Amino acid sequence: MARGLSYAEAVKILSGRDDRIISALDRLAGGALLAASATGVTFALSLFDPKSDLVRLSKDLVGDLAEKLGRNRAGRTERLAAAHTMIVMTAYVEALQEADLPFDIRKLKLSGDADLAHQFLHTPVPPPTPQRPYEATQQSLTDAYTSIARYVLDYLRALAIWDSLNQTQRDRTTSAIRTDAVNGALVRYDEHFRRLAAQFPEFAFWANLVDHQATRTLLTTGLAGLHQALDA
Repeated sequence: MARGLSYAEAVKILSGRDDRIISALDRLAGGALLAASATGVTFALSLFDPKSDLVRLSKDLVGDLAEKLGRNRAGRTERLAAAHTMIVMTAYVEALQEADLPFDIRKLKLSGDADLAHQFLHTPVPPPTPQRPYEATQQSLTDAYTSIARYVLDYLRALAIWDSLNQTQRDRTTSAIRTDAVNGALVRYDEHFRRLAAQFPEFAFWANLVDHQATRTLLTTGLAGLHQALDA
Protein backbone atom coordinates (compact mmCIF):
# COMPACT_ATOMS: atom_id res chain seq x y z
CA MET A 1 0.00 0.00 0.00
CA ALA A 2 1.30 3.47 -0.84
CA ARG A 3 2.61 5.46 2.10
CA GLY A 4 0.27 8.26 3.06
CA LEU A 5 1.12 11.84 3.89
CA SER A 6 1.06 13.14 7.44
CA TYR A 7 -0.82 16.30 8.35
CA ALA A 8 2.47 18.19 8.72
CA GLU A 9 3.61 17.05 5.27
CA ALA A 10 0.26 17.98 3.73
CA VAL A 11 0.43 21.48 5.21
CA LYS A 12 3.88 22.03 3.74
CA ILE A 13 2.74 20.81 0.31
CA LEU A 14 -0.45 22.89 0.18
CA SER A 15 0.87 26.02 1.86
CA GLY A 16 3.40 26.72 -0.88
CA ARG A 17 4.65 30.24 -0.19
CA ASP A 18 1.81 31.20 2.12
CA ASP A 19 3.88 31.71 5.26
CA ARG A 20 0.90 33.30 7.02
CA ILE A 21 -1.14 30.09 7.13
CA ILE A 22 1.71 27.71 7.86
CA SER A 23 3.01 29.97 10.63
CA ALA A 24 -0.45 30.24 12.19
CA LEU A 25 -0.93 26.47 12.09
CA ASP A 26 2.54 25.97 13.54
CA ARG A 27 1.67 28.24 16.46
CA LEU A 28 -1.48 26.23 17.11
CA ALA A 29 0.62 23.07 16.98
CA GLY A 30 2.96 24.45 19.60
CA GLY A 31 5.85 24.36 17.15
CA ALA A 32 5.34 20.68 16.26
CA LEU A 33 4.34 21.36 12.68
CA LEU A 34 7.76 22.53 11.59
CA ALA A 35 9.89 21.10 14.39
CA ALA A 36 9.66 18.58 17.19
CA SER A 37 9.45 21.22 19.90
CA ALA A 38 5.78 21.11 20.84
CA THR A 39 4.63 21.58 24.40
CA GLY A 40 1.31 20.02 23.49
CA VAL A 41 -0.68 22.62 25.43
CA THR A 42 -1.65 24.96 22.59
CA PHE A 43 -2.27 22.02 20.30
CA ALA A 44 -4.58 20.29 22.78
CA LEU A 45 -6.60 23.49 23.09
CA SER A 46 -6.89 23.70 19.31
CA LEU A 47 -8.19 20.12 19.23
CA PHE A 48 -10.91 20.57 21.83
CA ASP A 49 -11.90 24.22 21.49
CA PRO A 50 -14.44 24.90 18.69
CA LYS A 51 -13.27 28.52 18.64
CA SER A 52 -9.71 27.58 17.71
CA ASP A 53 -8.38 28.38 14.24
CA LEU A 54 -7.12 24.86 13.48
CA VAL A 55 -10.11 23.81 11.38
CA ARG A 56 -10.50 27.17 9.66
CA LEU A 57 -6.87 27.40 8.64
CA SER A 58 -6.88 23.79 7.44
CA LYS A 59 -9.91 24.49 5.28
CA ASP A 60 -8.21 27.58 3.88
CA LEU A 61 -5.41 25.39 2.58
CA VAL A 62 -7.80 22.95 0.91
CA GLY A 63 -10.00 25.77 -0.35
CA ASP A 64 -7.17 27.09 -2.51
CA LEU A 65 -6.61 23.68 -4.06
CA ALA A 66 -7.76 24.67 -7.56
CA GLU A 67 -5.11 27.38 -7.80
CA LYS A 68 -2.38 25.07 -6.53
CA LEU A 69 -2.90 22.00 -8.69
CA GLY A 70 -0.72 23.26 -11.52
CA ARG A 71 -0.05 21.53 -14.79
CA ASN A 72 2.59 19.09 -13.63
CA ARG A 73 0.90 15.73 -13.19
CA ALA A 74 3.22 14.55 -10.43
CA GLY A 75 2.74 17.77 -8.51
CA ARG A 76 -1.02 17.65 -9.01
CA THR A 77 -1.23 14.09 -7.67
CA GLU A 78 0.80 15.04 -4.62
CA ARG A 79 -1.46 18.02 -3.90
CA LEU A 80 -4.58 15.88 -4.24
CA ALA A 81 -3.11 13.42 -1.77
CA ALA A 82 -2.27 16.32 0.57
CA ALA A 83 -5.85 17.63 0.33
CA HIS A 84 -7.10 14.15 1.19
CA THR A 85 -4.91 14.07 4.30
CA MET A 86 -6.20 17.50 5.34
CA ILE A 87 -9.86 16.49 5.14
CA VAL A 88 -9.14 13.25 7.02
CA MET A 89 -7.62 15.07 9.97
CA THR A 90 -9.97 18.06 9.85
CA ALA A 91 -12.91 15.65 10.03
CA TYR A 92 -11.56 14.18 13.24
CA VAL A 93 -10.99 17.56 14.88
CA GLU A 94 -14.53 18.64 13.99
CA ALA A 95 -16.00 15.42 15.40
CA LEU A 96 -13.93 15.68 18.59
CA GLN A 97 -15.05 19.26 19.12
CA GLU A 98 -18.68 18.11 18.87
CA ALA A 99 -18.23 15.22 21.31
CA ASP A 100 -20.57 15.26 24.30
CA LEU A 101 -18.05 15.47 27.13
CA PRO A 102 -18.90 15.95 30.82
CA PHE A 103 -16.52 18.87 31.32
CA ASP A 104 -15.88 22.36 29.97
CA ILE A 105 -12.80 22.77 27.80
CA ARG A 106 -12.17 26.10 29.50
CA LYS A 107 -11.67 24.29 32.81
CA LEU A 108 -9.00 21.95 31.52
CA LYS A 109 -5.57 22.31 33.09
CA LEU A 110 -3.52 21.13 30.14
CA SER A 111 -0.22 19.32 30.47
CA GLY A 112 2.87 19.83 28.35
CA ASP A 113 2.96 16.29 26.93
CA ALA A 114 3.76 16.41 23.21
CA ASP A 115 2.78 12.80 22.34
CA LEU A 116 -0.73 13.75 21.24
CA ALA A 117 0.51 16.57 19.01
CA HIS A 118 3.17 14.36 17.45
CA GLN A 119 0.73 11.52 16.80
CA PHE A 120 -1.79 13.82 15.12
CA LEU A 121 0.69 15.81 13.06
CA HIS A 122 3.21 13.20 11.96
CA THR A 123 1.32 9.92 11.50
CA PRO A 124 0.85 9.08 7.79
CA VAL A 125 -2.79 9.07 6.68
CA PRO A 126 -3.83 6.06 4.57
CA PRO A 127 -4.65 7.28 1.03
CA PRO A 128 -7.04 5.76 -1.51
CA THR A 129 -5.06 3.50 -3.84
CA PRO A 130 -5.82 1.76 -7.16
CA GLN A 131 -5.95 -1.58 -5.32
CA ARG A 132 -8.47 -0.54 -2.69
CA PRO A 133 -12.10 0.61 -3.06
CA TYR A 134 -13.56 3.54 -1.15
CA GLU A 135 -15.02 1.26 1.52
CA ALA A 136 -11.61 -0.25 2.27
CA THR A 137 -10.17 3.24 2.63
CA GLN A 138 -12.86 4.03 5.18
CA GLN A 139 -11.86 0.98 7.21
CA SER A 140 -8.26 2.19 7.20
CA LEU A 141 -9.50 5.58 8.38
CA THR A 142 -11.47 3.92 11.17
CA ASP A 143 -8.25 2.30 12.34
CA ALA A 144 -6.39 5.63 12.10
CA TYR A 145 -9.10 7.53 14.00
CA THR A 146 -9.21 4.82 16.66
CA SER A 147 -5.46 5.12 17.11
CA ILE A 148 -5.71 8.89 17.55
CA ALA A 149 -8.56 8.41 20.01
CA ARG A 150 -6.30 6.30 22.22
CA TYR A 151 -3.79 9.15 22.38
CA VAL A 152 -6.55 11.65 23.17
CA LEU A 153 -7.79 9.46 26.03
CA ASP A 154 -4.27 8.92 27.36
CA TYR A 155 -3.81 12.69 27.30
CA LEU A 156 -7.04 13.36 29.18
CA ARG A 157 -6.34 10.64 31.77
CA ALA A 158 -3.13 12.43 32.68
CA LEU A 159 -4.95 15.69 33.42
CA ALA A 160 -6.19 16.82 36.82
CA ILE A 161 -9.77 17.03 35.58
CA TRP A 162 -9.85 13.25 35.00
CA ASP A 163 -9.38 12.68 38.73
CA SER A 164 -12.42 14.88 39.41
CA LEU A 165 -14.71 12.76 37.23
CA ASN A 166 -16.77 9.95 38.70
CA GLN A 167 -16.83 6.55 37.01
CA THR A 168 -19.98 7.32 35.04
CA GLN A 169 -18.43 10.51 33.67
CA ARG A 170 -15.21 8.67 32.82
CA ASP A 171 -17.16 6.00 30.94
CA ARG A 172 -19.10 8.70 29.12
CA THR A 173 -15.87 10.46 28.14
CA THR A 174 -14.29 7.21 26.95
CA SER A 175 -17.33 6.31 24.85
CA ALA A 176 -17.60 9.81 23.38
CA ILE A 177 -13.98 9.82 22.24
CA ARG A 178 -13.49 6.15 21.35
CA THR A 179 -16.83 5.64 19.58
CA ASP A 180 -18.82 8.83 18.96
CA ALA A 181 -15.91 10.97 17.75
CA VAL A 182 -14.59 8.18 15.52
CA ASN A 183 -17.99 7.58 13.92
CA GLY A 184 -18.57 11.31 13.61
CA ALA A 185 -15.20 11.75 11.94
CA LEU A 186 -16.11 9.13 9.31
CA VAL A 187 -19.34 11.01 8.55
CA ARG A 188 -17.50 14.32 8.33
CA TYR A 189 -14.82 12.78 6.13
CA ASP A 190 -17.41 11.46 3.71
CA GLU A 191 -19.02 14.92 3.52
CA HIS A 192 -15.67 16.62 2.88
CA PHE A 193 -14.65 13.98 0.34
CA ARG A 194 -17.84 14.36 -1.70
CA ARG A 195 -17.73 18.16 -1.44
CA LEU A 196 -14.21 18.24 -2.83
CA ALA A 197 -15.14 15.84 -5.60
CA ALA A 198 -18.07 18.09 -6.56
CA GLN A 199 -16.07 21.30 -6.29
CA PHE A 200 -12.89 20.23 -8.04
CA PRO A 201 -13.14 18.17 -11.25
CA GLU A 202 -9.52 17.13 -10.75
CA PHE A 203 -10.29 15.63 -7.34
CA ALA A 204 -13.42 13.91 -8.65
CA PHE A 205 -11.43 12.35 -11.49
CA TRP A 206 -8.70 11.22 -9.10
CA ALA A 207 -11.21 9.73 -6.65
CA ASN A 208 -13.31 8.04 -9.34
CA LEU A 209 -10.25 6.70 -11.09
CA VAL A 210 -9.06 5.16 -7.85
CA ASP A 211 -12.43 3.57 -7.18
CA HIS A 212 -12.79 2.23 -10.72
CA GLN A 213 -9.29 0.80 -10.70
CA ALA A 214 -9.97 -0.86 -7.37
CA THR A 215 -13.16 -2.40 -8.79
CA ARG A 216 -11.26 -3.78 -11.77
CA THR A 217 -8.61 -5.20 -9.45
CA LEU A 218 -11.23 -6.96 -7.34
CA LEU A 219 -12.91 -8.38 -10.43
CA THR A 220 -9.60 -9.61 -11.81
CA THR A 221 -8.69 -11.22 -8.51
CA GLY A 222 -12.12 -12.81 -8.23
CA LEU A 223 -12.02 -14.21 -11.76
CA ALA A 224 -8.54 -15.61 -11.17
CA GLY A 225 -9.80 -17.36 -8.06
CA LEU A 226 -12.80 -18.72 -9.97
CA HIS A 227 -10.57 -20.13 -12.71
CA GLN A 228 -8.37 -21.81 -10.11
CA ALA A 229 -11.43 -23.36 -8.45
CA LEU A 230 -12.76 -24.65 -11.78
CA ASP A 231 -9.39 -26.09 -12.75
CA ALA A 232 -9.00 -27.88 -9.42
